[in-house]
Amino acid sequence: MEDNISEPTDKETIINLVMKQCKLLFLRTRNPNKKIRETLIKKVVPSMDSVSKEFKLLCRKSREYFDNFRHTFNKDMTALAKNFLVKNCDPTYENIEQFIVGKSLENFIAESLKIHVDYQIAINNQEKPSYSEDALEKIKRLDQLTLHLTIPSASRRNCVNELDLNPMTTPFTVKANVDFSDCSFNAIYAPIMDATYFDPDPLGRIGTTFNVQVNQSLSQPTNRFTKLLIEITSVKGTPIFYTRQPLDENITQIIDTFLGVVPQFWLSQSQYLIKVAVLDVGPGGSYRNCILFHRSQ
Repeated sequence: MEDNISEPTDKETIINLVMKQCKLLFLRTRNPNKKIRETLIKKVVPSMDSVSKEFKLLCRKSREYFDNFRHTFNKDMTALAKNFLVKNCDPTYENIEQFIVGKSLENFIAESLKIHVDYQIAINNQEKPSYSEDALEKIKRLDQLTLHLTIPSASRRNCVNELDLNPMTTPFTVKANVDFSDCSFNAIYAPIMDATYFDPDPLGRIGTTFNVQVNQSLSQPTNRFTKLLIEITSVKGTPIFYTRQPLDENITQIIDTFLGVVPQFWLSQSQYLIKVAVLDVGPGGSYRNCILFHRSQ
């Protein structure tokens, strides 16, 4: 925060300012993890205790803001793609690239439009594409076009531009492998999960933090038995270690980043699988969604 700008004190002003800063951050990244959002809030109100209920409220609101921003953006892109196809019944990428004039933000919008146009063409051709995999997941990967942007702020606060997004938001792709698969290898026959594994690659020494970003819609609301599982197994599927993390109850979509820590008994190795799943624990529990990331080099 600039030295000559006072810290806001009343609740309404703080909430409004955090929302505005989130809008600016959205121009740099559409998928900030929890750590980024918390860092932004601390920059806006540095004196606020990070364990206070007020801070937790702002964290929840910041997540809701980005949920709404993404929904609105993709809704607008869908409408624009449909309108584009009305005027261009047999479009080429050159038609879309007329919108590009060399600026990063315009590149992002044009690339997003390309993705939505391809999705609409697939629907028109009755190919039954997956909106999550064929549109939303591809748009997530476009953050690289805008991470470096400097965003001006009418409030003269430089909070968004001070955030170091590269180590926290650059997606990790499992190297030299089939990338990911469903969990049938482990005899788990659940729909594939919408999750992205982040660094490090490979898993580092004891105490190393690793994280997984999840953006998963659920067919049934969560309950107190629903957990987010991150498990490391051998290439034969033998469990090595895992963490089960609680989820908010009665939600139908999970959009967050979940952290794990390499335990003391981990022996660094080049071959393993990373399982990420939503499951209901206890008697009668089952897997709702699951994905395997393969690391075998």
